Amino acid sequence: MGTTAVAANAAGAGAISYSTSNGGILQYSDGANWNTVSSIAKKTVVTGYFTLNTAYNNSGGNTKTLAYTESSDNNNAFSSNTFTVPRTGLYLITAQLSADIKAWTAGEQFSVTFNYDNNALGSINTGLFTTGAATTYGTTSFSAVALLEAGKTAIFTTCCNVFTTINSAPYNRFSITEL
Repeated sequence: MGTTAVAANAAGAGAISYSTSNGGILQYSDGANWNTVSSIAKKTVVTGYFTLNTAYNNSGGNTKTLAYTESSDNNNAFSSNTFTVPRTGLYLITAQLSADIKAWTAGEQFSVTFNYDNNALGSINTGLFTTGAATTYGTTSFSAVALLEAGKTAIFTTCCNVFTTINSAPYNRFSITEL
């Protein structure tokens, strides 16, 4: 129908109208009212950091679910430490984790994992130490692009075979970006 000032009931049900005001508005008539057509869903972007929690102290290879604080979550996809995939598609997942300074022994390891649908999607033991008695921070990180299915869930976990505590927020970041 085009740009119009015609009332919705005069235009009739199913009529389409557009306006160039406010960057462009597309509307349809239901026979009584003009209804604005919604835009395409926003791509999901979640960023945040893992929170410091003494419960992360572990030894013997125990896996712990990481708690988080969101910096942004435009589609509310993260809740109770769980990411729920809003739409099937490709996602870029990144995570960085740092353990407190300590004297590491050869063979000790520290990892961060994205567990998707109860399976480890990515886990890199970059915190595997080969030299003894090095006093330093243990760090680990990973980045992956994966096809995730709508409705499935994922959590971040950490595991280490030593007694350590993760560092505070600035060193422990994650992001999940729908591509």
